[in-house]
Amino acid sequence: MGFPIPSEKIERRRYINGVFSESSDNGTFEVNSPYSHEKIVDMCEASVEDTKRAVAAAKAAFPSWSNTDPETRGSHLKKFVELIKQSSTELMQLDAMAMGRLVSQYFDAMYTASQFEHYAMMGYEAQALAIALISSAAI
Repeated sequence: MGFPIPSEKIERRRYINGVFSESSDNGTFEVNSPYSHEKIVDMCEASVEDTKRAVAAAKAAFPSWSNTDPETRGSHLKKFVELIKQSSTELMQLDAMAMGRLVSQYFDAMYTASQFEHYAMMGYEAQALAIALISSAAI
């Protein structure tokens, strides 16, 4: 049985601190089709060291992200939304392959995109609320 996405096209490495990399201990795990039990791909398995590296990268990035203005932050999130939408067919196929879910039941990409669209606007909503509160206090 063939899969809609060839295994060599599936990114199997971990993405940490802006870089795709293999597991530090070369660990992998096999992903099999729940339908046919056929091997789809060997994925890199995150080691304790990889996890610590990912957490450290997230902690290091947090201050900069926290100090990013709402417009820039919203712009980054909107770009992420567009990437999710552009990749929705591929995400659907990957989910069907690895999880056995029917393609007709796949809605996760669009739901995720809608959640990030909401988050992209939250900075503006907080600013508007602050302005309204300040304005009403001045009256």
